[in-house]
Amino acid sequence: FPVTIRQYVKNIGRPVEVVLVEGAKLEGTLKAVTADEVEIETIKGKGKKAVTELQAIPFTTIKTTKVQIKF
Repeated sequence: FPVTIRQYVKNIGRPVEVVLVEGAKLEGTLKAVTADEVEIETIKGKGKKAVTELQAIPFTTIKTTKVQIKF
């Protein structure tokens, strides 16, 4: 596997963009890492209707992960 779990662990709490094998993109905050998957907190909607969701993404479905730089 090209990316080590250690690299995910050191980026917990940072905003990330995950590209899945099928091409879908997810953006959110990296919340947790296990041996098999990562958990990303995503926000759907805007303003008062915003809903926070935790999504578990297995490593086998991840193509790339990039840490987003926010200014």
